[in-house]
Amino acid sequence: MMLDNKTFIKIISLIAAICLWVYVMGEVDPNTKENISNIPVSFTGIDALAEKDLAVVQEQEEFISAAISGKRSEVYDIKRSGLTASVDVSNCKKGKNTGKINISLPEGVKLENISDSTLHFKVEPLVSEKKPAVIEFTGSAAGSENDAVDWVFEIDPKNVTVQGAKSSVGKIDHVMGTVDSQIVSKEADKWVSVTVVPVTKDNVRVYGVELSEDKVRVNVQRLVKKSAKLEITAENVEDGYAVDKFAGIDAVDIVGPADVIKDIKKIKATVDLTGITTSASVEATLDLPDNIFLLHEDESLAVTVTVKLTE
Repeated sequence: MMLDNKTFIKIISLIAAICLWVYVMGEVDPNTKENISNIPVSFTGIDALAEKDLAVVQEQEEFISAAISGKRSEVYDIKRSGLTASVDVSNCKKGKNTGKINISLPEGVKLENISDSTLHFKVEPLVSEKKPAVIEFTGSAAGSENDAVDWVFEIDPKNVTVQGAKSSVGKIDHVMGTVDSQIVSKEADKWVSVTVVPVTKDNVRVYGVELSEDKVRVNVQRLVKKSAKLEITAENVEDGYAVDKFAGIDAVDIVGPADVIKDIKKIKATVDLTGITTSASVEATLDLPDNIFLLHEDESLAVTVTVKLTE
């Protein structure tokens, strides 16, 4: 009986301790201090700066850390939702600038310390240029079929206007978007919306610029690839001359829907021999059937043509 009383007392003590803790945490809400890292730093006053035909050069994303204190509930809410920091650039001038980093906190929450109170950056002339949209595919769906190729028929718009600091825009080669191969079908084409970002020639992200559109529409389908024999004919052969032989290319890699490409054995091509009276390298023009495409669209189709005098 005494053991039961001791157990009962322990249980009551535990319940009382829990109630007291809940009361302290929920009702008293004591002060606490927390460190918050990876706080992104953004620029405000961009539009005002643009009115002066200027823009900030942003080499990379900027982050800081800070310590805040206040009521436990408010501090934990901030820690859960995150903080943002900003630098006002509305009154900046061309060249090197130093801006104060501001963190907006609710009333009752105090900023104890900050890793960086200022940010150094450059301001340059504002420029705008059109850059082509380029789409890449991710995932292994196409790779699971040796003859499969995920293909882009059309991008709308084909070009996106990029606006920002002169040196930043100058680094941009294209705006890039990615399509998950898992959503691409071989039965029919489909339009998908794709987010694009500005990148260098090596696909390194460029920050601090604005795009006229941050999304493009892309028409995609999974096609079949195959090699087809090239059947070359010559046009505009000079009087007194005839083609002796063609050399250099005898086949091309093509892609198309499975039901279209299965019956294609050869592709016709022509070469223009205007003014050619000796051996020469001439670019061939392909006569591709509807819905059939050259696998490597920028591939050189130079054909070596040897001509001879006719007797």
